Amino acid sequence: MKQTLKKRLLCLGMGVFLFTHTCLANVFTSFATDYQAEEDERRLLPIASNSYEEWPDGPAVGAQGAILMEAETGTILYEKNIHERLYPASVTKILTCLIGMENCQMNETVKLSKEAVFSIPRDSSNIGLDVGEEITVEQCLYGILVGSANEASNALAEHVSGTMEDFVKLMNQRAADLGCTDSHFVTTNGLNDENHYTYPYDLEVIAREFFKNEILCKMSYKRTYN
Repeated sequence: MKQTLKKRLLCLGMGVFLFTHTCLANVFTSFATDYQAEEDERRLLPIASNSYEEWPDGPAVGAQGAILMEAETGTILYEKNIHERLYPASVTKILTCLIGMENCQMNETVKLSKEAVFSIPRDSSNIGLDVGEEITVEQCLYGILVGSANEASNALAEHVSGTMEDFVKLMNQRAADLGCTDSHFVTTNGLNDENHYTYPYDLEVIAREFFKNEILCKMSYKRTYN
């Protein structure tokens, strides 16, 4: 019961973080933007689950879209704009890690290529991995889930598929296999691209599969990793 509750809360927290974060990112270039006003405006958006018959009203969250789904049954407990196209940012990495776990052994060696390291902006999220450095798949997954490392996501993708481009194809295929119908991925790490998007509902479908894996759950619960 405790584990199931953790899964439910993590799914909601992930959805709320994703769409609050990306809405702010989309207006980041406008220095005149009043971020609090933007968030307050999003809090006024309708919550579809409040119209469920004999169902309690949910909280007004400052996210553009949010969803709470019971992890084992797929029952939707809370929904707000769950079929709106939004940019997933680093929550993309749950799919990258899921595919990595499904296709690799934890002790396999991942070697950092020049493309993996230098194809990301240097001021983007990274853990300082360098070209030629070798780490295990396990360490790579920790780097992604604890450090949100963009270069580690690229390296894992190359390890699985040979190239990031081929891995992205695998991401889209895996999402489709899980039942996602409104998502399209073009990066391994969620760096902003207008063609890289998902919907809250699809994200929750992917999250359900992610949380079925106890090792990934354990990794994602950690705050630090040395």
